[in-house]
Amino acid sequence: MTKIKVFDVIEDELPALQQWIEAHKGTVEVELTASPLNEQQLETLDDVDGVTISQTTSFDSAYYERLVDKGIHHIAQRSAGYDQFDLEVANQYGVKISNVPSYSPQSIAEFAVTRTLELVRHTPQIDKNIATQEFTWNLNLQGRTIESLKIGVLGTGRIGRRAAKIFSGFGSEVLAYDLLPDDDLRDVVTYVDSLEELVSKVDVLTLHIPGSKENHYLINEAILRQAKPGLIIINAAVVAFWIHKPSLKV
Repeated sequence: MTKIKVFDVIEDELPALQQWIEAHKGTVEVELTASPLNEQQLETLDDVDGVTISQTTSFDSAYYERLVDKGIHHIAQRSAGYDQFDLEVANQYGVKISNVPSYSPQSIAEFAVTRTLELVRHTPQIDKNIATQEFTWNLNLQGRTIESLKIGVLGTGRIGRRAAKIFSGFGSEVLAYDLLPDDDLRDVVTYVDSLEELVSKVDVLTLHIPGSKENHYLINEAILRQAKPGLIIINAAVVAFWIHKPSLKV
């Protein structure tokens, strides 16, 4: 019988996990643990065929060889993001990495738009002022309409294309950059030729790209120095893409 060990289990996952276990009773044995996959847990995998971990767990590339030595060639990631894995090393050891291909792209796109609305309307600070009954006029809290802003979408895949359509529905002009432009989206966005061009033209930049090695530090000082003053960046992806420099002001 196939045996799977599930790491990083949280309470919210238990109903779905128990339902899956019940549906596969007699064919798959499942062991659940709240522990992450670590050195100690590696010693418990002698009779295990596959493991699954969550996105919150870091993964040491030295584990690939240890897993293969125990006959484990498959790691199932319980999220869409898989940036903690070195895929080149995994391939060298013949370890397959699977992930959740998509979960509610619409929700993530709406979250990006919601965060934009909060920032351009200064909603968090206004909420604090209301809670403390601070009603003094403050010009710095004067908001802007989404319609008046140029929106930049970096990455027009499953999530980015939905975000672009929502922003367009507000009446915004939407620009986008993607290595593989979506021709079906051209009635909603105007594609530009480079990231540099995108940041130089937009008021809001929303990120919807994978956390691959190629994208690390993509939003760097050189890029930000070409940005319009006051650029708002919404990171709706899975990792930070920029080198953080507190002294750098856009």
